[in-house]
Amino acid sequence: MANDIKAKATEAVNTSGYPLELFVSSILTKHHHVAWNNEYFFDFAEQKARSVDIISPAFNHNMNNQVAFGSSVVIECKKSPQTAWVFFEAESVVQSEYSGQIFDYEQYAKGTYENESLIWKFNDKLSLHYGIRNGLSKVALNYQVVRIGEKDLDDSVKQLKAKDTIFEAANQVVKFITYWMAMGERNVLNRFLENGIYPVFNLDYPVIIYDGPLYNGYLKDDRIELEEREHIILKYQYQPPYVQKPKTFLLDVVKKDYFEKLLIILEKEQEIIAAHLDSNKDEFDAHAKTLQIPQWRHPKKQPFSK
Repeated sequence: MANDIKAKATEAVNTSGYPLELFVSSILTKHHHVAWNNEYFFDFAEQKARSVDIISPAFNHNMNNQVAFGSSVVIECKKSPQTAWVFFEAESVVQSEYSGQIFDYEQYAKGTYENESLIWKFNDKLSLHYGIRNGLSKVALNYQVVRIGEKDLDDSVKQLKAKDTIFEAANQVVKFITYWMAMGERNVLNRFLENGIYPVFNLDYPVIIYDGPLYNGYLKDDRIELEEREHIILKYQYQPPYVQKPKTFLLDVVKKDYFEKLLIILEKEQEIIAAHLDSNKDEFDAHAKTLQIPQWRHPKKQPFSK
């Protein structure tokens, strides 16, 4: 009886998403990054507690105590042997497509989150792995989930249930970034009031890891053709509570076995960004000294309140 229960419990655990989450955590640990699993956050939009699968806040750089740069990877894991994810890429011209993911000291001090980050104003050669800083690149603007199992389900039910998995995963990571930013804002403002404003930048990477078939769809001779992909960049809009219009997020959607390659890309990217900030540290520092914190930005108030 005990063995039968153990076998059923083992099967249930192994068909869930936990093996994928543990695999991803092991890759982060292998590369000497922290992996916080099932991390709590508060959903401002729905006013309730939630959790995100994995957060890795281990990317941090301080250059000569003059410029601070922090970054995190926010991850949702999805596994489904009965669905295939199909994304549809399109050309996109972008300068601040990931405006919802990057924050700087002026935005923190003055609450000017509607503005583009200062990081772009000092050097127009900086390009992140999204590949769209200096011209045209393809990002996915739409998606569809195709059921390849459960034939007994009605087609409308199949599509509804399947599509929700991507929507929910995307919502989870961007809502966590909103919460993460709110908590960080309080700490940054406190330090600014105690020690004066100094250059600090934060960049968050939203990532969805999918253990299943992943495709890009394109039109050929009036038919949709599919090509297998390991990595898709999804353009996703969401309106955080601290802005009046939706912000754009770029989400890395990757297959399980590609995640380590993406992590290495992000590690190298952090070095490039840190070097960029370091090379402009005097200009950032001089600019920071000209800023003042408005009274309504006092950290004793609720996040984003006036």
